[in-house]
Amino acid sequence: MRNPEGLVFSSQQPAEAAPCQEAVAGHFERLAESYATNFDPNTHTGAAVQFQLRRQLTVELLFGEKPRALLDIAAGSGEITHAVASFLAFDELLVNDISPGMLQLAQRSFKQRPPAGSITWTNEDGFELLTKAGADRFDVILCLGLIAHTGRLPELLARAFTSLRRGGVLILQSTLTDHPGAWISTLYARSPLRRVIYKVEAFSKDEILAAASAAGFELAEMRRYGICLPFGDRILHRLNYLLEAAYANKLSKRGGEALFKLRKPI
Repeated sequence: MRNPEGLVFSSQQPAEAAPCQEAVAGHFERLAESYATNFDPNTHTGAAVQFQLRRQLTVELLFGEKPRALLDIAAGSGEITHAVASFLAFDELLVNDISPGMLQLAQRSFKQRPPAGSITWTNEDGFELLTKAGADRFDVILCLGLIAHTGRLPELLARAFTSLRRGGVLILQSTLTDHPGAWISTLYARSPLRRVIYKVEAFSKDEILAAASAAGFELAEMRRYGICLPFGDRILHRLNYLLEAAYANKLSKRGGEALFKLRKPI
């Protein structure tokens, strides 16, 4: 169907979504109203520094690519998707998120500054979307902030590999458990202290690279970033913001967050 902005919109969630899918969608629905503030330069938190750096580095990693079709599996409020779409001239954009509220925020952002290319908006489970998209469909796939909430890394990589054209790239983001601060935060997030339906997932750099290689990908580039002090914003408040602002981008080999540029061989 078409939404008020006149863009194609499809919603094909299963009639009985898995509990984890429902929990993830509900989690991001609750965050929808505040999520975009992470990309506001006036938001002085360490988390905001990391979100804005994620946007910057994603664009930098795609420098020199000449893609035609982009898929963002979990676009959130759309700031990173929009930055990439504005930087590279795509013919076709497929923007997806499992949360309708997040997708509406992304649509608002795109409406204010429309990039080139046709846009299709989908409200689906990212794994199912990749399967339905078929083989050799995209030149760039963005997967930012997804595997923490779903796990299933080998499955995701295998489906993304199939959906990419030869020479295409997957930009994958993850917190890394081989970073001490990120490891502590992950332990807490997975502990009984957090009474949530699902537990977040995290992987080490070696685990991600091994899974990517097994799926057929080649590592084109990797950028680490972020001090990632456990509970930094909650405990240190503005000091955590100042520390991340000063040092997050300098930790290109030791940061607690990472972006992987994975290429499907030609």
